Amino acid sequence: MKQIFTSLLLIVIINSSVFSQTSTGFPEEYKVLHIEPSKTDSTISEANSPHLVVYNPEAKQGKLLFFMPGTGGIALKGPKSLFATAVNQGYHVINISYINTPAVAQICRGKVLAENSNCTEEFRTRRIYGNNNFSLIDDAPQDAIVNRLTKLLIYLSEHDKTGNWDTYLENGAPKWSEIAVSGQSQGGGMAAFIAKEQLVSRVVDFSFFRRLGLFR
Repeated sequence: MKQIFTSLLLIVIINSSVFSQTSTGFPEEYKVLHIEPSKTDSTISEANSPHLVVYNPEAKQGKLLFFMPGTGGIALKGPKSLFATAVNQGYHVINISYINTPAVAQICRGKVLAENSNCTEEFRTRRIYGNNNFSLIDDAPQDAIVNRLTKLLIYLSEHDKTGNWDTYLENGAPKWSEIAVSGQSQGGGMAAFIAKEQLVSRVVDFSFFRRLGLFR
């Protein structure tokens, strides 16, 4: 588990064909769950398409790979070859469903950004934690990414005992030291921002530096 996680990219390219795929797009021995956010928190109604959860119950449990899609992304349509490779290395995988429109780059630009240099930080804080009063997006506190992750982990710990999901919880909150945060585009920026605030296991980002900048 200590090896550099970016090596997954090469493994995906070289070895993706070796997996015996089922209709879910994953090997038969993997457990694949589709869980609507509202099932984990009844106050959630927006962006209620299912989270994707994948792991191998027969493998030694490792860290959690927590992935966030980009703008307009749907959790069930995430990069399955990447996820399968991560599970093959011992990771549990969550591809989270969250409010991902509008993107930060669509809000914090031009005059808005000129008048508020903290716009991108305030945007991400609202979308990730839901604990500030940033007024340019309508995300409710229960829709925040961390709340969705927390409620999903609690739900899994109660309803999927084989997954041993308590490993990734500490005092009713994500145990960040056991979690690798990752994402594509807007999700990559969210992952980097979480890592700025939390001592995570590692960060794996895809295609967001060029388009958005680290905190845009």
